[in-house]
Amino acid sequence: MSRSRTLLLLRGIWLGLLVWPYAVASGMPRPLLLALLPALLALLAGRGTARYILRWAAALLLGLSAALPTLLLYLLVQVLSAGGPHMIAITVTGLLLWLTSLLGWQVFSEATARTRLVWLWLMGTLVLALNRRIWAIGADLPTLLFLGLGVLLLAVGGDDETVPWSAVPLGALPLIGLVLIAFWPQGPAQTIQTPGSVVRGLAGLRIAVSGASLPRQVNVNQPVVLSPAPLLVVRGAPLPAYWQEATFDTFNGVDWLEPPGPHLVLGSHSLPSPLWSPETQKLPVGLWHVTIQEVLPGSVTPLVYTGTPVGLTAEAATAGGTFLPASHALLLPGTTSYTWELSVPSQTEDLLQAATFLPPAEAPAQDLAVPAALRQELLPLAEQLKRGGGGPWALAKRIAQYLDTHEVYNPDFVPSRHGDPIGRFVLRSHEGYCDQFSTAFVMLARLDGLPARWVVGFAPGVWDATAKTETLRAKDAHSWAQIDVSPYGWVQIDPTPPAAASPGARPTSPPAAPQSGQNGLSAAWSALVLLLVVLAASAWRLLSLRRSPAWRLGRLERRLARLARGRCEGRPTWREQVLALPKAAQDAAWPALEVLEAAHYGRVPPRPSDLRAAEAALRQAKRALRDRSD
Repeated sequence: MSRSRTLLLLRGIWLGLLVWPYAVASGMPRPLLLALLPALLALLAGRGTARYILRWAAALLLGLSAALPTLLLYLLVQVLSAGGPHMIAITVTGLLLWLTSLLGWQVFSEATARTRLVWLWLMGTLVLALNRRIWAIGADLPTLLFLGLGVLLLAVGGDDETVPWSAVPLGALPLIGLVLIAFWPQGPAQTIQTPGSVVRGLAGLRIAVSGASLPRQVNVNQPVVLSPAPLLVVRGAPLPAYWQEATFDTFNGVDWLEPPGPHLVLGSHSLPSPLWSPETQKLPVGLWHVTIQEVLPGSVTPLVYTGTPVGLTAEAATAGGTFLPASHALLLPGTTSYTWELSVPSQTEDLLQAATFLPPAEAPAQDLAVPAALRQELLPLAEQLKRGGGGPWALAKRIAQYLDTHEVYNPDFVPSRHGDPIGRFVLRSHEGYCDQFSTAFVMLARLDGLPARWVVGFAPGVWDATAKTETLRAKDAHSWAQIDVSPYGWVQIDPTPPAAASPGARPTSPPAAPQSGQNGLSAAWSALVLLLVVLAASAWRLLSLRRSPAWRLGRLERRLARLARGRCEGRPTWREQVLALPKAAQDAAWPALEVLEAAHYGRVPPRPSDLRAAEAALRQAKRALRDRSD
C-alpha cells in the first residue's frame, strides 16, 4: 500500500474514533458500524465511476445498518408507547452521526499538512472532553486513541514517501479494535479459572482473597447528579425490572447503615445455593436467565439482580470477593460480565390484597426500628394513615399515596446540612428525591407496625423489547422499599412518584416499559454538537481555500472572463480579454493582468498585497464598464 493511501486510511480511522463514543452512548443497534464508515470510505477512495458508486453504496449500507432500522422497525409501534421518544432520539442520533461521518470525511481526507492535522487534533480532543463534561458521554479510550493516532499522523509526515513499517501496526490497532467490538458475538459470560479462584456457579464458588466491601453507610442528605452515562446492559430478561444491589435495615436519622452480620471472604466459606432463602413464598415465580455486562467496570463490582439468585456464572479479572448475607450483596473484583439464574416472583394486586400483618413475635426488631427523634415527629402522621384500615398492602399503598400527593420530587434540590432530613422532608420542605421518599416510606411503615427495609440499586432503564436488552444508566440509580407480609415474605414497593422516578413506575407486578428517552436525547444533542463542529471545520476549510493564492488567482481569471464575455471569440488569453475591453476598463484591469501573467509565466507566487491590488483593479474595471453603459 502506498504511503498516501495508508495515511488516508489512518485519517479515516482517526475520524471514526471521534464518532465512536457518541454512537455507543446513544444505544442504537450496531453503533460501531458508523465508526467504521470513514475507514471504509478511505479504502474505497480513488477516481473512477466504480469506486464512486461503491463509496456511496457503502455509506448508504452502513447508515441503514446502524441508524435506520430503529426508525423503520420501531417508529410506528414505539411512538405509541413509552419507549417512542427514546427510539426516535436514537434514530436521530444515528442520522446525525452518519451525516457527520460523510461531511467530516471531506475535511479529514484532505488534512495532509501538519498545521491542519494539529487543528483537527485539538478540535477533536476538545469535542470529546466537552461532551464528556456536559452530557457525561464516556470517552476515555476513544480520546486516548484519538490523541495517540493524531501524534502518529503528525510524526510520519507527508504523502510523498513510503510509510515506515513500524507505523502500520500502530495505526491499525484502533481499526482492529473497532472491528472486533462491532462484530464480536455477544454471548453469555464464560466460566473462567484464575489462580486461587474458580468461578463456576453459586454452590461451588471459591475466591481466595477479599478486598471488596460495601460502603458502611449511605447518606440521604446529600445532593445527587443525574448523569445519562450507561453503566450496565442487561440481556435476556423478559421484562424490565428493578435491579437490586443491597438492602439496609438500620437508619440513624441521616445515614442508612450496613446491616450487622458476617462478611464472608470468598474462598474460606462455602456459599449456599441459593445465596439466601427465597425472599418471597407462595407467589408465582418465573426462572430468568440474564447476562449483565458492565460498561465501565471498576476495581470492585457489586452484582445486581432481581428476585432471588439461584445460579451464577461470572468473569473476574482477579481473585477476591466478599459475600454479605445480611445486606443480600455479593461483590467481585474487576467483573466485566456475569450471568444469573434468577427466581423472580410475580406480585399481583389480588394476591397482595389478601396478605396479612406478621405476628409481632415474628417481626424482626431491626425492621421496625425508628430513631427516637423521628418517631416523635412522624408518629401522629403514621397513626392517621393507619386509621384507614385494611391489610398491610392497603396500608403500604396509602402511605405511598400520601407521599405522592404531599411531597414534590426534585432531584436538583440542595439538602440542608443540619437537622433531621426526613422529618424536614415530610413536615416542612416537602421536596426531595428517591432517597427521601423511600426512607420516609420505610419510617412511616415501621411506625405502623409494618416491617420494612431500604433497597438500593437501579430502577428500570432503557428497554429494547425486540432485542430483550435493558440499559441501566447512572441516572437510573434508585432506592425503594420492601415490606414483609404474611404469607408471602418480602415484596417490593416504590414510593417515589410515578412521574419522577427513573423511569417512574411503582410496580406491584413486573413493570411496564420505561418512559424515558433522556439517554438517547443526550446522545442526540452531543451528536448534534459534533456535527456542528464538523460543519465549522468544513467552513474553516472553505475560508482557508478562499485565502489561498491558487484559489484567489482562479477567482481573478473567472472575474476577468466575465468582464470580457461577448467581446472575444474562441478561447482568448488573459491579455486578449483585457485588450478587448473599452479604454477606461482596460486601463483599470491592467494591474490584474500583470499579476496573472507574473504568477503563471514567471512561476512566482503572488504576494497578498498584489492579489488585493489585482482584485481592486477588476472591481474598478467593472465599475468603468457600468459607467460606460449608463
